[in-house]
Amino acid sequence: MEIAVYGKGGIGKSTISSNLSYALAMGHRKVIQIGCDPKQDSCRALLKGRHLDSVLDVVRAVPPSGRRLDQMMATGSAGVRCIEAGGPEPGIGCAGKGILTMFQTLERLGLAEVEHDVILYDVLGDVVCGGFAVPMRPDHSDLVLIVTSGEFMSLYAANNIMRGLLNFETDRPRLAGIVFNSRGSPREEVAVEEFSRATGVPVIARIPRSPLFSRAEEGRCTLCEMFPDSCEAGVFSMLAEHLVSVERGLRPCHRPMPLADSQLDQLVSEGCVAGNGEYTSRSPIVGSIRPPSFEAFAPVRRIGMGPVGAALTAGRLMDVPVVIHGSRTCGYSMLNEIREMRLEHLFADPDARVGSGGNRLCTDMRDVDAVFGGAGKLGSILDELARDHGFILVILTCLVNMIGDDVDRAVRDIEVRHPRTRVAVINANEAMNGVDAHMVVLKAIAGLIDTSLTSDGHTVRILDDNFLVTERGRDHEILAELMGPFGKTVGTGFLQDCTLDDVRRLGTSYMFFKAEDTPDNEELARILREKGVRVAKRPLPRGYREGREWVLHMGRMFEQPFVAADVAERMGEVYRSALDEVVPFIRGRRFAIVDDRSESTRWMEEALMDALAGEVVVHVLGKGPVGDHLGAVRQHTNHLEMVRALADDHPDLVVGSPRSIRRIEGITCEPFPTTTLAHRASILFLRRVGNLLRTASEPGWKSWGIE
Repeated sequence: MEIAVYGKGGIGKSTISSNLSYALAMGHRKVIQIGCDPKQDSCRALLKGRHLDSVLDVVRAVPPSGRRLDQMMATGSAGVRCIEAGGPEPGIGCAGKGILTMFQTLERLGLAEVEHDVILYDVLGDVVCGGFAVPMRPDHSDLVLIVTSGEFMSLYAANNIMRGLLNFETDRPRLAGIVFNSRGSPREEVAVEEFSRATGVPVIARIPRSPLFSRAEEGRCTLCEMFPDSCEAGVFSMLAEHLVSVERGLRPCHRPMPLADSQLDQLVSEGCVAGNGEYTSRSPIVGSIRPPSFEAFAPVRRIGMGPVGAALTAGRLMDVPVVIHGSRTCGYSMLNEIREMRLEHLFADPDARVGSGGNRLCTDMRDVDAVFGGAGKLGSILDELARDHGFILVILTCLVNMIGDDVDRAVRDIEVRHPRTRVAVINANEAMNGVDAHMVVLKAIAGLIDTSLTSDGHTVRILDDNFLVTERGRDHEILAELMGPFGKTVGTGFLQDCTLDDVRRLGTSYMFFKAEDTPDNEELARILREKGVRVAKRPLPRGYREGREWVLHMGRMFEQPFVAADVAERMGEVYRSALDEVVPFIRGRRFAIVDDRSESTRWMEEALMDALAGEVVVHVLGKGPVGDHLGAVRQHTNHLEMVRALADDHPDLVVGSPRSIRRIEGITCEPFPTTTLAHRASILFLRRVGNLLRTASEPGWKSWGIE
């Protein structure tokens, strides 16, 4: 028989549990009492005040291979075997997780093999989280007892425990009854009796308020042992007999009817409840919600939000350690996801052990750390890194917030021991509140820029919040081609893969250009401007037309209009030559550009229409404006409308290629180009399109080996 004793903290559960265990043991039962409370005071009376190492004390101090059951179990009065779960320091870690760890540890060490008739769990009842609810689950308890007095908070806790018990309801009721522990307050017996009637759970024991309990406690002993012939001891003997009768099927268990909140208020204010308990579970009814279509489960791009985006951005500082503070599984998943997003050269050892990835490490928090907190492990890693690094980034995952890990204290200790090292902590979980975690990283890194440096007068750089596009394309080369005639050179961007020294020297820049005109880039521009760094208002141009206009604008800004005119003329010559090159392969073809961001695809529309000379239709899906000069462009704002139009027109090539378009038989799809800067982007795009269509129309491999 396994019995879980629940009730409000301080209501007397430990006293009742110890006396009940003693009474059961005196009735020739072999009893194990397990205290499930971080205070570790459940078995104190049974052990005559002797200290007992808790399960979590042993877990924290002894490696798994050295743990034994006798290290955490002692024999008390009447042969009752005593175990205490223990818990973390107040305010740190998760005591509920500690209960789970205790059950796992005792199971591994073979508690089930210890001879016993009864296991009694003494459980904290104020907290109703999943960990403290484990003892009431059917696989751990046959019977549940609820201890209460007539005070409101005690009845409130008892009602909550009944609600929690409903979540584990089976065909067989398991609530044995209510134990009324009197506090001697007026009308409390009436309140408990009315609560019992309304919930349908009988009071099976009434513990009187007696000075004998205090005298037994002063003697570090159970009342039943010190005063075996007292009326109070007789109550516990009767309770033990009642539970044995329930075990034998001679007495019933009960399915509770918890009170609704309004009924609890009525009980306190009026002393009675109309009818029976009316509480119903708030759990959603399975099957009441229509399942989403398969399309809804398409992979979601997570760059820029949460810990993954923060770690990806932080890792761009190639000589700065990035410590992901979280669980082993979380760190493993994140680091592998980042590997798929980044180029292999970013990782010193792609086949490294779990928890490492180039300059990224994981604190590898285990179950023990979730219980006691992982700040100590984080501190050890930081202490080692601080010997060789002046700047360290720490990224917090959700587990750290859940257990209340004192990361700030660990960081302060490191910065005191290593005064030349600065540690920046990024709470990536703030992304759940709408704060983009990778932007928090960028702001922290921007604080490293040396504001005492002055501009060198010639270095221009790209400002891009993620660099996922501009770094993989040829935008840096194209910008250098455009800026060279003006006497400018292109340096490391922010935040491009670079070193800590590169970031510190960003203050020497002549000017930054935003890769895109996005809110994040504008926010970064504001930060740089506050540091005295010049940022152009116009973003980098997309495609030929915008590129030509941008170059002329640069000529006015740099006061070199003639240089700008020459650059624009050469751009036009190169662009027209490329058009002549690809026209034979794409003339008379049909195209579609499928996306919901037409402001970023307009340059592709322009390039296709320049090559086609307006002869055929280009379908575009998006919300942005389409220029008047693109008269042969048909814009669709509805995706279904677009799919139907493509099925009718059957284009030769679709750029963008969402899943729904790829399913149209016979359509060739091409992802969006990575290079978007000025005329070179248009040329590369047209050549790519021409090569695709040429390959499709001239399958040379079919003639191999034929004379």
